[in-house]
Amino acid sequence: MMHVIATNVCMVIRTLVKESAKEIFKSGSVDHPLNSNKVPENECEKLDIIGDTFEHSSIYLFPFIIEYSIIGCAVIYQMWSHIGKNPTYLIFQGDKSEGNPDDLTKHRPYHLDWSSSSVGLFMGLLSLVGLIISLILYFALVNQEKYRLLAVLINNIMDTLINGLMILAMIFGFYQTRKLSLVRSEKDYDIISIISASGIVVYAAFTVIAGMLNQDSLEPSSLVIINGVFEIVEVNIQLLFIADLKQRVVSEANKGEKPGRQTTTYLLMCNLALWVTYNFEIQKGNATPDQSKFYGFLPWVVIQRITLPLCVFFRFHSSVVLTELWKNCYRLKRVE
Repeated sequence: MMHVIATNVCMVIRTLVKESAKEIFKSGSVDHPLNSNKVPENECEKLDIIGDTFEHSSIYLFPFIIEYSIIGCAVIYQMWSHIGKNPTYLIFQGDKSEGNPDDLTKHRPYHLDWSSSSVGLFMGLLSLVGLIISLILYFALVNQEKYRLLAVLINNIMDTLINGLMILAMIFGFYQTRKLSLVRSEKDYDIISIISASGIVVYAAFTVIAGMLNQDSLEPSSLVIINGVFEIVEVNIQLLFIADLKQRVVSEANKGEKPGRQTTTYLLMCNLALWVTYNFEIQKGNATPDQSKFYGFLPWVVIQRITLPLCVFFRFHSSVVLTELWKNCYRLKRVE
């Protein structure tokens, strides 16, 4: 099992190095070491549709390879950590007339309760539409010289706005979830969320540093700094909000109100929207001109290729976790 974990780690490193090298050579920032003006190309990929499609789609697909490898590492590690432990089995005893033991494992139909979610769902869909519109405007304007700065500003303003709204929603959510009952959770700390969140924190920290120290910035330095700070604050508050919600459950007294469920729904939709847009952010090299100018093209490409896949995975994983909390925390459990 440790060999499988090591294989997944090697797959992550290989993918990062490969995609970084492709981006560097594509930009022409690295001279070819041979005494030749022509770089040899792989002709088989250029002569057929499959090769050309594969080459152009790899920039969208490589984050999913990293996501799969990280999930594989986490699952295999959990299996490895439980090897050798003696499980406790529940032995069914009793007369056959009292019931069939097969009935204990029979799945009963369960219908999702969508109550107390409409406002959060509506606001989340608005955020999704806003992010998609900003993404479309960016790709439509970035290739036009006189509108390039406008495209970058639209992208950063929308990111700052979404992060700010999520921070306000979570502050309101903390106030609401105080009404839920506290329960003891047997779950360990979510190491996957912490590791992937570090990617967003590192990326945002480099953004803030570039905004503070860059003397010749193309976009307003205050916007770059605020965007990075908001992102760091939002990620940390979201980790705390999820950790707190894991320890709470709805009670009989507030089963109709379901406090905090609107916030959970909104965060779920926002993380899903950011996951979609982050997959396109991988190829938005022109969206960070100040950072690229401050650090240099080569270092900034390496920073992006390491941190952005973790950003993508964090949003995906957060969406899954929030979905489980949305279902389980607000379902009244029957006490036998």
